[in-house]
Amino acid sequence: MELEPGQPREAEAHLPGSVEHVVIAAGRVRAGPAAEPVELGPGDYIAFAGDVPHHYEALARAPGRCW
Repeated sequence: MELEPGQPREAEAHLPGSVEHVVIAAGRVRAGPAAEPVELGPGDYIAFAGDVPHHYEALARAPGRCW
C-alpha cells in the first residue's frame, strides 16, 4: 500500500477475528486501530485486530509504503 501525505485512510472493520499485519517498507506511517494508532518507520512491524475500524497515515512529506 502506498500512502500519500495528507491523505489518511480509514478502514472499516473486517470479519470478526480478523488480524491486520503491517510491515513498513519506507517513510513514517501511523497505523493501527483507529482508537490507538502508533507511529512506525522502515522495518517496523505491527499486528492488530482488523475487526475494528483502523487507520493508516503517512507522516512525512514523502509517501509511506507498507505491506
